[in-house]
Amino acid sequence: RRKVAILGSGNIGRSWTLLFASAGYDVSLYDNDPVNLSNGLEDIKGQLKTLSDQGLLRGDLDPEEQLKLVTLANDINDCAKDACFIVECVPENLDIKRQVFSQLDDVIDDDVIVMSSTSSILTSSLSEGLKR
Repeated sequence: RRKVAILGSGNIGRSWTLLFASAGYDVSLYDNDPVNLSNGLEDIKGQLKTLSDQGLLRGDLDPEEQLKLVTLANDINDCAKDACFIVECVPENLDIKRQVFSQLDDVIDDDVIVMSSTSSILTSSLSEGLKR
């Protein structure tokens, strides 16, 4: 299977986690706050149950199978390791996002796709000065 890394366990990160798990990807979910990470996993469990109960669950996997695809990471490098696709979902702050992209630039391979969930920051400003 292929791995997707989600950086940030807030609402957006949780939604991406649900989407990729429903498609059968291994998903590594990272947050720099262990409490947020734990709360995120509990919310994902609840959402999977609700979606299943309402007949709205995506994909061919049941909630338990989808949940087994989700692992938690306390280290951004561990989360990104071996990922084919990375989704950045950290707070909407240019300095924080640039720090994340800079950190990724040092550890990921050239063929990894990295995207940002930003809605108000020019994506070109996130990659300024990076190798890739």
